[in-house]
Amino acid sequence: MTLIMTAKYYDNEIIDKYTTFRIGGKAKRLYIPYSKNDLLEIVRSLNYQEDNPIILGWGSNVLVSSKGYEGTVIVTKNLNKVEHIEKNVVYADAGITSPKLSKFCLEKCLSGLEFLIGIPGTLGGAIYMNSSANGQCIKDAIVEAEILDVNLKVIKVFNKDELGLSYRKSGINPKKQYIVSAKFALTELDSITIKEKMDNNLNFRKLKQPRGLNAGSIFKNPEDNSGVAAGYLLDKVGAKGMKEGGAIVSEIHANFIENFNNATSLDVSRLMLRMHKEVFEKTGYKLYPEIEFIGEQTEEEEKIWKILKAQ
Repeated sequence: MTLIMTAKYYDNEIIDKYTTFRIGGKAKRLYIPYSKNDLLEIVRSLNYQEDNPIILGWGSNVLVSSKGYEGTVIVTKNLNKVEHIEKNVVYADAGITSPKLSKFCLEKCLSGLEFLIGIPGTLGGAIYMNSSANGQCIKDAIVEAEILDVNLKVIKVFNKDELGLSYRKSGINPKKQYIVSAKFALTELDSITIKEKMDNNLNFRKLKQPRGLNAGSIFKNPEDNSGVAAGYLLDKVGAKGMKEGGAIVSEIHANFIENFNNATSLDVSRLMLRMHKEVFEKTGYKLYPEIEFIGEQTEEEEKIWKILKAQ
């Protein structure tokens, strides 16, 4: 197939190298756009029903089936333009990494996105999940976002309210709407103070979160206003060190699963189910996945994913 604009195209491409878990089988088709126009042209060339396209940024916060994906994957990590467009307003493409955007704001002496320095993944994922840490979150700073409507195949501008941002989620439908870019209104502040905030975020994560192959937090915190964290509950029930195949619950943080020995998606799924059951049976809390499940499940995975997502 000929390239679309400057985008790269691959048939039957292994997905694992595009995820932070390093797990995932083959994608039937995989595109890597290098511009907003590339992305738009790719979407316009696809048949939504037949190609069933999905977006991956840096591949964090996802578990891709080891059986692969019988559809089209679009990897947006090279959509990474960032600009200081007004006095306190920053524009950034959805594929820029969260740490890179945070560092750019430091250079411009703009505060509000310091927390992104320690969050793996791209801006698109951070917006979709309304990422937060240390008293800051995407919702506090975002002004608007460009969203590509997959059905209409046009890019629309959504203001903050239209994005439907709340704890660890948004109103964006990842199957029908792709985040293209966003603008943020930030606060002018001296670089020393901003750097201190960023360093505090990084130091906390280095001490409390593992550095190995993982997808970030596995489960969301309960939304019952109790203030109890998923990691605390998992630690309380002895989840640290639990293993399934090549997957293990981190000894550093009980809400992280690491791929320590060529883990499969089924290994991770089985381990998630054990964690989920232990917490529910011993504490009464029901934990819901923070990671997204993608791909062609095995029969066992289908059952597990259904249980984990059941409301």
